[in-house]
Amino acid sequence: VVDAGEGGVDVDMDGKPLRGEAILVVILMTCALALGALSHSGFWANIVDIGPRHCGTLCGISNTFATIPGIVANVTTGYILDITGSWRP
Repeated sequence: VVDAGEGGVDVDMDGKPLRGEAILVVILMTCALALGALSHSGFWANIVDIGPRHCGTLCGISNTFATIPGIVANVTTGYILDITGSWRP
């Protein structure tokens, strides 16, 4: 389920750029969001299966670890920009 959901998001987002095709863009974005939600359903079901009595704690721990890359990426990007002074290589 997770692979199908994430693959669907990738397929829908590869249609860019679609200038002047507002209806098609809305349909593709709707499909992308729906398939992305489909991928999350498998993730949350696994947490409940692993520890039904402690699923709240497990969700908190997994979300904490999932947030770390986002924090590190922002700090790393700022550091690279400070050193190079530009986005370009």
